[in-house]
Amino acid sequence: MQRCLAERVAVLGVVLVAGRSLRGYEGFMAEAFAELGYDVVFVGYEDVWRSLYGGRPGWLSGILLRRLLVSRASREHIIGEHPVLRLYNRLVVELVERLEPVLVFVVKGEALSVSTIGRLGELVPERHLAYFNPDDPRYGLLVGIYAGAGFRVLTACHSCLVDLRSRYGRGNVYLLPFAAKPLPRFSCSIRVPMAVFVGSVYPERLRLVRGLLRRGIPVAVAGPGWRRFVPGANPEVYGTKYLALNRVAYVVLNIHNRSDIGAKANMRVFEVPGAGGVEATDNHPVVSRYFSPGRELFTYSDVEELSRLLRELLGWDPQELCIVAERAYNRARREHSYRSRAHRVLQVAGLSPGEGRGRVVSIRPAGRCGGPGGTYMCGMSGGLSGGTTGGP
Repeated sequence: MQRCLAERVAVLGVVLVAGRSLRGYEGFMAEAFAELGYDVVFVGYEDVWRSLYGGRPGWLSGILLRRLLVSRASREHIIGEHPVLRLYNRLVVELVERLEPVLVFVVKGEALSVSTIGRLGELVPERHLAYFNPDDPRYGLLVGIYAGAGFRVLTACHSCLVDLRSRYGRGNVYLLPFAAKPLPRFSCSIRVPMAVFVGSVYPERLRLVRGLLRRGIPVAVAGPGWRRFVPGANPEVYGTKYLALNRVAYVVLNIHNRSDIGAKANMRVFEVPGAGGVEATDNHPVVSRYFSPGRELFTYSDVEELSRLLRELLGWDPQELCIVAERAYNRARREHSYRSRAHRVLQVAGLSPGEGRGRVVSIRPAGRCGGPGGTYMCGMSGGLSGGTTGGP
């Protein structure tokens, strides 16, 4: 492993540890750190799984989510028994020991054991440990574990700040909103006279979509679970297809989870403007911190208000909608890019942007280096394609 690392990487500025894979939030943050002049090493448990077995380990993700609700002892037992998770934890510790990174940035962190988290706290100065909490109730227990090991806690939740700071200290908790991956340039592509929603099906989302359909509003939905409830629903949409869908629809809907209302702006708040789309979203008090309702996007409070809004917007000329979309795009590019969020993480760690552009390498187990079961690094070719599935 050491020989392989020496061949591939000279000096590294950041180790990015993710709970899943480079696709989505983790990958965009990795690319942003590289844009700021740092070399980035990424290791994710789904990538480890794919290298060993192929395919997507959905059931393993389910185990990890369920065990977030159990005791620390049970959590350690689950990680200790599964070979993929044991390997993942070993890789993380060995990388930090050998590379001595200037920053360890953990996203969600559900696959790291308590002992691994503690070991990272011993190896890295406290100021250079950062943990991003996705503010899902399932991850609540992890915040205390990471904070106890010396990690700075980063949260997208406005309403959580007071409580988290009272628990872990004002200087240990910081706001880090979600972000957009803006297209290189804005182009007006709106041409499909319907509303679109992309994301997983939850009860509140299903009620709203059914309410719109009953009122005769044309709505297309895509994402996990929708085909059971909505005839003609589409499967999951990723990457460039997701971005293209945001650009061509008259209106892209955003429906927050109930726990997000009044607490945080979800990823879709930023993704849609970054893609050049026109957004209609709930959660007005929080969203208005980032975009101007009525000028850069539209907001609603219930299905009746949304129905009236959509009937009005579906009658607009596409060029009028493009003006709104371009305002939001410019705001997202100026204030809410992943680059700006990565810069904030560096500030929390007391670091400054480097010179030039770094690179991103992904650590995966394979027989390419050091014999069977060794470890190798594969660089990302070019930039990421942009976009996620529209968030969960």
